[in-house]
Amino acid sequence: MTLIVAVDMEPGMIILGDALISGPNPGKKELLLPTFATPNEFLGDGYPQAVHLERKVITLSPYICVGWAGDREGIRPFFERLYSHVQSAQPTKRQLEEFVKSSGLHELSRENSAFIAGYTTDGLEIHRHILEKFGSIEGAGTGLSDFKARFAKMIVDGKRGGRMPSEVALAITTEMFSRQTNSGWGLDSQFGAFFETIVLERGFGFEPLTNCMIVYRQWWRDSQSHEQRPGQINAGAICTLATRIIYFKHVGDTLVVLSWWEEDGRCAQYAITPPFRPYAEPTDDAWPVQFAIEILHNPISHRTIRIVRDPAEYYVGWMGKGLFGRKIANFDENFADDIYSACDEIGWSIWGDDFKE
Repeated sequence: MTLIVAVDMEPGMIILGDALISGPNPGKKELLLPTFATPNEFLGDGYPQAVHLERKVITLSPYICVGWAGDREGIRPFFERLYSHVQSAQPTKRQLEEFVKSSGLHELSRENSAFIAGYTTDGLEIHRHILEKFGSIEGAGTGLSDFKARFAKMIVDGKRGGRMPSEVALAITTEMFSRQTNSGWGLDSQFGAFFETIVLERGFGFEPLTNCMIVYRQWWRDSQSHEQRPGQINAGAICTLATRIIYFKHVGDTLVVLSWWEEDGRCAQYAITPPFRPYAEPTDDAWPVQFAIEILHNPISHRTIRIVRDPAEYYVGWMGKGLFGRKIANFDENFADDIYSACDEIGWSIWGDDFKE
């Protein structure tokens, strides 16, 4: 099961998809996910199980993006036509219509949902096969209703506030990661594992959110706990402990994901490809950080805040197979000030009742 979403953010678009492929798993081998270590505890012992990771939304060129959900083998001819007919130049509206016709989009069975979005010389066009629509949100999969319930207001508020599609996309994506990482949200409905986001802002074409580091920390006031935990960093009255790190970048059309867990020091690398495409091996040791997001959870009050930070303060150290260098930004007084400012912005008092149990 799955989740694919296209959000109209006039004059742009946000496209989002998960990466989970589920099916029979006779070997009972647990598939460890970037977001959650043991997903099958949510799915039970029966069919289906989490068995594979694959991209559900793909940029075929800067001007064409496709999303799919449903029967993987049944959709193979559709993707073979897409790969063989796509061109790199920006299409006209008529050229996009011809491309869609040659792909066989409208010949897909009812077991499949898909869309082709094109940024043509005449504007944004989207061609659909069996999508549900809720206002500016349309998509398919077992996670669609939940997505609408949780994120429709964030989308509306972003539009009203004049936010760029990339800003809204970053907020939604990090919130989805946070929910699944913290509680396994979505896995009981068989969607998740990873959430990929592609943004269209007029004049730029379709661009995936990439070179992104998400750091999950617990944080508390020094008066809330006097115990010094391994890995704990203190700055003034603020104490923090990094518990999870997720980093991802694109190498060709392969999505490379690194994940680290503080609880057992486990590190993992994932290569998530589009359907029926080979894995693109990284050709260099570059792990640039373009976006750095801190998700900070207070275990006393159970409050969570999100801070977008200067990516220049972060780096990824890759030290061979299975090793994820986890040294990240120094947690200094500037970071503590960022926390105070974030709380003030949303009306929380770090010294008052908002951060009491």
